[in-house]
Amino acid sequence: MKPRLIALNVILAAGAAAFAWQARLRMHEADLARQARFGKPVKPVAAPPLAPAPKPPPPNAIQYEDVAKKNLFSPDRNADIVVDPPKVEAPKPMPPLPVVYGVMTLPSGVKVSMADKVGGPSRMLHAGDTIGEFKIAALDARDVTFEWNGKPVPKKIEDLIDRSSHQQVAGAAVQAAGPAAPPPTGSAAQPVNEHPTEANLGVVLTPASRACIPGDNSAVGAVVAGYRKVVSQTPFGPVCRWNKE
Repeated sequence: MKPRLIALNVILAAGAAAFAWQARLRMHEADLARQARFGKPVKPVAAPPLAPAPKPPPPNAIQYEDVAKKNLFSPDRNADIVVDPPKVEAPKPMPPLPVVYGVMTLPSGVKVSMADKVGGPSRMLHAGDTIGEFKIAALDARDVTFEWNGKPVPKKIEDLIDRSSHQQVAGAAVQAAGPAAPPPTGSAAQPVNEHPTEANLGVVLTPASRACIPGDNSAVGAVVAGYRKVVSQTPFGPVCRWNKE
């Protein structure tokens, strides 16, 4: 048995050596064939001559008009410039005009008793004086021109007269008299109040003023119970009052 194994091993070793020799031989042949194919020098091919690029035409202004006009970084180039409209301030409303209580024509000029509002304190004013927001620019017995906010405001004196006091006096007289009486005739005419007293001076207008009752025939300037009689001339006729001294 042993000689057979040795012979078999020798055969296998010889086969392995033959296989290795054949493999090396094939690899050498393949290497020679590869060198024969790819080892040849390559002849360079001359490049074709390059033609010059065509010269661009000169730029036309119409082609870049939008670029010049609509430049985001230079708004002044925009032909359609949007201008903000000017701000218009609302006009200042004119306050209520002063009220007139009487007009006096004196040698020194025309004076007017005026208050800046109904029920406010009155004072004698002449042209050039200021009352509230108004300045008296011109004044006569019938008309007055105020100056407000640099503008003239002409008015009639009769349109500025405060008639609320007269309405209050008339209403108080009607309430005190009760139902309306028939008009007096003959001997029933209105009596004359020649000697007024504190009890019959007239209807109270303000804490410092009373309206004369009809038929008050006392002298102008008379003093009764601390009140002095004053008569003011107005476009509607004389107005009689008792003012507290």
